[in-house]
Amino acid sequence: MQLKSLLPLLLSVPLLGQAQEIETLLAGVRIVYQDMADDFKNFRTFNAQNGLAFSIGLRGTGSTRLIDFEKETSTIHLLTSDQAEPIALQPGFPSRFSDDARAARIEFKSDALPPAEASFYRLEGSISLLVAQDQETILSAATPFEKGSTVSLGEDLVFKIEKLGKPQWGEMPVQVSLQIARDIPEIAAFRFFDGTGKKLEMKEAGSSRMGMFNKVTVTRTFNLAEKPEALIVEVDVWQNLQKQEVPVALAVPFPTP
Repeated sequence: MQLKSLLPLLLSVPLLGQAQEIETLLAGVRIVYQDMADDFKNFRTFNAQNGLAFSIGLRGTGSTRLIDFEKETSTIHLLTSDQAEPIALQPGFPSRFSDDARAARIEFKSDALPPAEASFYRLEGSISLLVAQDQETILSAATPFEKGSTVSLGEDLVFKIEKLGKPQWGEMPVQVSLQIARDIPEIAAFRFFDGTGKKLEMKEAGSSRMGMFNKVTVTRTFNLAEKPEALIVEVDVWQNLQKQEVPVALAVPFPTP
């Protein structure tokens, strides 16, 4: 993940005191010895290919909140003996963060299977997280609710109304997509109001990220219960963002066939 523009400034502000301890735990293990896809019309065992998958849980302590995961700088290996080559694991399904940002689950996987002659099974390495402590609420000015309008929440937090229309499904009559040309891990929540300040009922409908040639475009889509003439956007923004390397050393108690 490439954090641009505002983030270098935010990352330069250190957290108060020393980096807070983050607890790691083994949340789950999946082993597929035979996916049997040919026998069941490509319906695989556990809906997965042959190999290993581990879910590593993380919990923040004190006021620390877990905001995002950087897979490019995270490295996890499965060790099986003092002599054998460690099995390199790759990030699997998208990481999950709890609503209160106090916990996360991150999956790592490999096509390899655990060797039967293993002396032990242990996960070792480190996970790179983006962490924070405090939030600030920012409110935009009212802007015309039409495609192409700009919603400014600060010099480096400017969205464009990229799409506006009816959703393909659901009961809400209006769908709006806000687009920005950078990653926005610092945004914790969105709220919408009409031009008079009346809060609008809304539901998040999806998000997307496209990156190419060091350029990033992030789109957040919402369904609204009504269509206002003007739109005010309020966001909760994490402050004091900082990268933290979390060491991992976890025993894995599973058998071989």
